[in-house]
Amino acid sequence: LLAHFHQRDIENIKSLFHKAIMAGELLLKDIENASASFAEMIRGINIMHNMVDIVSGIPNVEKVDYILERQKAATKFIFEGKIINNIR
Repeated sequence: LLAHFHQRDIENIKSLFHKAIMAGELLLKDIENASASFAEMIRGINIMHNMVDIVSGIPNVEKVDYILERQKAATKFIFEGKIINNIR
């Protein structure tokens, strides 16, 4: 079941990347690898910050905003220099 969700996430990300490439907004050499890597990175950040919650069995909802900010920062780092600005 988890493998199915992971593959679905990769396919969704690949679709978004493809749309951005076709719109001239993103440069990627290998969309397959980029999609898989991006999905793993986002999931990894989530797991890293929730490990204590997983072990204790008590979720900490206060971490949600922090995790989202870390995912956004990682996304910015990954795509820096790959996003095309069509400002004229």
